[in-house]
Amino acid sequence: MDGLDIKAALAENGLSQQWLRKNLERKGQVYDTADISRAVSGITHGERAQKIVSESRKLLTLYEKTFGAAI
Repeated sequence: MDGLDIKAALAENGLSQQWLRKNLERKGQVYDTADISRAVSGITHGERAQKIVSESRKLLTLYEKTFGAAI
């Protein structure tokens, strides 16, 4: 799952990047909304962007296991 897959998974599950930011923050991963947007849009590719994508993947996987994948 890359950044664009994260963006697609958010849309498929009716979730926003704001939801993602808040849940990353709950896990101790504090990021600026703009950083998250650039990472999931594939605009940035550095270590910080990779961490955002990786942590987002974990959150979305947990969300889908808990609430079921979007239909």
